Amino acid sequence: MQYTSNFNFMVAEGTDTVNLLTQCYPNFTSLDSILQAIKESGVTTAVSTKVGTVHNIVRTDADCAVIRWVNTANYATGDTFAVDGVTVTATSMDGQSLPAGAFVINQSSMAILNGTVLTFVGVAGISSVAAQDVTYDNSGSGLTAADVQAAIDEVVVGVNKATGKELTASLLAGATSVTFTDAAITATAKLLLFFEDVFIPFTGVTPGTGTVTYTFDALAANATATLWIVD
Repeated sequence: MQYTSNFNFMVAEGTDTVNLLTQCYPNFTSLDSILQAIKESGVTTAVSTKVGTVHNIVRTDADCAVIRWVNTANYATGDTFAVDGVTVTATSMDGQSLPAGAFVINQSSMAILNGTVLTFVGVAGISSVAAQDVTYDNSGSGLTAADVQAAIDEVVVGVNKATGKELTASLLAGATSVTFTDAAITATAKLLLFFEDVFIPFTGVTPGTGTVTYTFDALAANATATLWIVD
């Protein structure tokens, strides 16, 4: 009796006494398992139809986890999916929700089904990244900021300075209040403290008319700021 080198199947030789039950049938059992594993790891085609907001995907071979199909509708944010009638959760390759426009009509898609999670191959989600961590190319913009958050702050400063009015000269370190008189200030105006190149709003403070005193937390040592009103 010999055995195959790859799957260890039993092979009878000319002079062997063969027992089908113990020597041949195990070969078929092993072969069946191997072929099923190959089938499950293969790629199957599918038909996709959209009803309402649900993309229904029906596989040609329900044993295959890797699915390929041609879309019959565009993907829109909020759409859901079902594979062979079972609701699944669609994700991008990085485990996030599908972004808007993840696929369009007549475009081929490929996805891998793992339980009830359908991962779209070649589709990346949209990560939530802090604005200060995103590099900003300021060439040609007139700004000096090198990241998105700084660029936003710089634009806000420019807008506020263009539309606002400076109420005081520099407030010295340790200042906790400011008094000013300006009858032109409206009740809808915003009071802002310009400190370290950023406008800081006063929450819960409504500018009034006439002589008004505003209080605020003391400025840090060696810090100066100016008070602005933006209508």
